[in-house]
Amino acid sequence: MTINVSVSGAGVTPTGSVTLADGGTTLGTVTLANGTGSFTTSFASSGVHTITASYVGNSNYIASSGTYSQSVNTATTKLTVLGSDDGGESNLTYTWSLISGPVSVSFSANGTNASKLSWATFTQTGTYNIQVVATDAGGLTATSSVIVVAE
Repeated sequence: MTINVSVSGAGVTPTGSVTLADGGTTLGTVTLANGTGSFTTSFASSGVHTITASYVGNSNYIASSGTYSQSVNTATTKLTVLGSDDGGESNLTYTWSLISGPVSVSFSANGTNASKLSWATFTQTGTYNIQVVATDAGGLTATSSVIVVAE
């Protein structure tokens, strides 16, 4: 998500920075250029997030702040894989990981035989490259990947 900030006043164009926070957690600081700036972030959880933008002020303007609420939704998708092994499929463990994407992804199961079925949770839209590695008891591996588009 991109947060755009704008500080305006009479006379001189405001300079300085705006600090963005989600509740008590600082998201980052935006340095103003011509009184505006932007910041890109993602949220680890769904729900309503209260964002506070705090302008630190300068010699021409006093400090000020404003808040707004942003509703964040998550998307989940079911990932399944099935390998084969000469010792039996139950000897395999499956490990899911994110190769590329706009933000991190959480997996409901990982590193066990049961994780051949895992739910991936996305907190931001975009294209994600997800990899799974199947490992047998002897340490041999097989790798597969899939592209997921979260909307």
